[in-house]
Amino acid sequence: MTGTPTQLGRYAVGICVSEYRNGQLINTTMRDFQYQVTSCDPNIIAAIPNQTQFCDGLSFQFENESFNASSFFWDFGDLNTSQDTSSINSPFYAYSVEGEYEVTLIANPTWPCADTTSNFYNAYPPVEAIIESVTFECNNGSSEYTFIGSDNYDPGSEFVWSFTPEFDNETFNNSELTQNAPESGDYVLSYTVTENGCAATETYNLSVPLEPEAILNSQTLFCDGFTFDFENESTNGELFSWDFGVIGSDNDVSGVFEPSFTFPDSGDYTVNLEVFSQNTCPDAASSTYSIQGLLNPFFTSPDPQCFNGHSFDFQASGFDSQAPTIDWNFGLNASPTGSEQPTVNNVTWSSPGNYQVDLAISENNCTKVISQNISIVANPIPDFFLFGDEGCPPLTVNFFNASESEVPLMYTWDFGDGQSSEEVNPIHQYSAPGVYDVSLVVTSSTGCSDEVNVSYQDIINVYPTPTAGFESDLYTVSYLEPTVNITNTSAGETSCFYDFGDGAFTTDCNPTHDFEDVGFLEVVQTVTNNFGCFDIATVMITVDGHLFYAPNTFTPNNDGLNEIFKPLVVGVSKYEFRIFNRWGEVIFETEDHNQGWNGSVNRGSSYAPNGTYTYQVIVKYFTGYPHEYNGHVTLTR
Repeated sequence: MTGTPTQLGRYAVGICVSEYRNGQLINTTMRDFQYQVTSCDPNIIAAIPNQTQFCDGLSFQFENESFNASSFFWDFGDLNTSQDTSSINSPFYAYSVEGEYEVTLIANPTWPCADTTSNFYNAYPPVEAIIESVTFECNNGSSEYTFIGSDNYDPGSEFVWSFTPEFDNETFNNSELTQNAPESGDYVLSYTVTENGCAATETYNLSVPLEPEAILNSQTLFCDGFTFDFENESTNGELFSWDFGVIGSDNDVSGVFEPSFTFPDSGDYTVNLEVFSQNTCPDAASSTYSIQGLLNPFFTSPDPQCFNGHSFDFQASGFDSQAPTIDWNFGLNASPTGSEQPTVNNVTWSSPGNYQVDLAISENNCTKVISQNISIVANPIPDFFLFGDEGCPPLTVNFFNASESEVPLMYTWDFGDGQSSEEVNPIHQYSAPGVYDVSLVVTSSTGCSDEVNVSYQDIINVYPTPTAGFESDLYTVSYLEPTVNITNTSAGETSCFYDFGDGAFTTDCNPTHDFEDVGFLEVVQTVTNNFGCFDIATVMITVDGHLFYAPNTFTPNNDGLNEIFKPLVVGVSKYEFRIFNRWGEVIFETEDHNQGWNGSVNRGSSYAPNGTYTYQVIVKYFTGYPHEYNGHVTLTR
């Protein structure tokens, strides 16, 4: 029964309950209820906000959005405890069991006009998606990945595996996914778990490698012996497994990328190669190899020979059987042009040059050819030319080799004066007059051995030279009487030239000379003949004595007359000149006998006054004896 009062006041409601059994009244109960209707404030509102965060755990910090209320009563709806109430404005409560709870809030609970509201909150722990393992398996040649995620979730939870970029997306009701490997590349795997309406995702970076490809090249090298070097052109492989097909052997395997294997005997062998790479299925390839004994045609290429009298011998080797097929090819210019014998002697060619010799040997259904070059060298031709073939001694002659040869040569020069040289382009000096023959011998020792010479007669002409010589009537003279008479004693000369050492010269062969200097003077005679050849002779003349003169006054007044006081000295090797004032102080000094005193003092900054000054001159003669001169000089301006 529902009723709505229309007026304020108190109301009594009576309820009578009658109980019947088998149609007979057996009991009647009556009870009265009193209600008071008063005027309430319509602005009191209890409000609980809706839940916004889900699967965030079992603890909540409740928010109170009520209006115009001063006290509150919370009932958190937890049937597992009687302590699930609070009177705090915004209380904190932790549920012990996950589930859905009805939360009730009463605003102003002790007032006659309280307001009540309720809201449902879901208390569930956070959802965590975990990719526990990613494994690879090659299943009957097909590459498969198995992804296992965490599975401790409530029944009804959903699982979604997805890849970016996409190649196969499915939704599974379990946490395990087995998937064929996609094309090689980089993918992002996502594992999403939805539980109690909440979802969580974990990602995994998956790198799918390229599938390996086994590539075993076909045999290209035959009859190369029992040891074979294998080539591996496989791609995307990390590990390799070789089986060389030797029946009954467990040692015919290798894990090397490009192995070398020695087979026990000749025959045909099926070789298998299997290539492995991580997270891929292996790939295999096989090929048949024919193994025979070593066929390696060889002959020694003979050393080069000079064309004159050349003859070559050849010997074939490098075969395994007793009766191989041999084919020599020497070319059309050879004699003979070819042969089928292992040994061939006395092979010649029609002209110098480089020729190819081919040797082909066939056995065990294999044919191999070797080619080598032989060299026939033209005989060397010696020759030379020169510069400076005539002149006065010492005569320097430059010899230039002009020999022709296809091989390196050694040279032996004979210059005709008892001297020789092994240089290619020698320079030789002739010291004695005469006419000389020159010869050159060239020898080839590398490539072809031969010796050839060339000789030129009377090719060098060294002119005769005069013999210088002279005598002096005196070898020691005085400076005051410096005259000497020269007598020429030369031979073969046509002209003379004298240098007297004091700056004087003459072309007179028997001169008379007055020396103008003192000391040890070297007189040099140069004589020349009609070929322009010359000779030199020297004689030492000693000129002794000296001269000293000093004036007693000078007038440095800028009139151009008698401006400098300078003593005159001749025949000295050392000179010191000083001026002293009346107090004995040095006011001027020099070691240059060409420098005089101009009357200045203090390095020219002032002039000495008129008066008498003392001079000192210390000299050393060429004979080695010193001497000192002292005197006075008057300065007048």
